[in-house]
Amino acid sequence: MSADVQAPEGNALAKAVGGTGGFLRDVRAELGKVTWPSREELFKATRMIVVMSIILGLAIG
Repeated sequence: MSADVQAPEGNALAKAVGGTGGFLRDVRAELGKVTWPSREELFKATRMIVVMSIILGLAIG
């Protein structure tokens, strides 16, 4: 490998820490755009998943 491909250790650590901060800011911004389900929708979807899991388990068993 050539010398210009590998960064010195201190520089790589600084880039990793700076990149992590930017990543976390981006994640927080994206989570703000998410449309979260209401409590009722969440319970309804959970019930459906449990029922379908039981039915599939019985069919496979």
